[in-house]
Amino acid sequence: MQYIHLLKTYQDCMNDLLQTMQALAELIEIYHLLRTIPGVGPLTAAMLIAEIGDIKRFPSVKQLAAFAGLDSAVHESGTFKSKKNRVSRRGSQYLRTALYQATARSHLQTNSWTEKFDSLSILSAKMK
Repeated sequence: MQYIHLLKTYQDCMNDLLQTMQALAELIEIYHLLRTIPGVGPLTAAMLIAEIGDIKRFPSVKQLAAFAGLDSAVHESGTFKSKKNRVSRRGSQYLRTALYQATARSHLQTNSWTEKFDSLSILSAKMK
């Protein structure tokens, strides 16, 4: 019985924290802009803002992608050059997760994004 009370207390604290985070995020102008992107919900928008901070600190898209760990990890040794480059995953795990969640959610939400995703998936499969 004590554990049930502890779990209920934990859930109440988490709900309070989420409500506070939501209220604070609503004061930030970019939050509302992020929410217009298909797949970006209140929690994802707040997470993106928290992880990226001031986007002006990234002079280029490449630096933001590297910060998120979405840049390619090139494996080369001598004359060997890998044909399969993977994402480096050096950056923020939380930012990558938020972006993945938004992408997955938008795939479920909108037909235009779903069609684009499916056409790219088919094209990618044909290239293999």
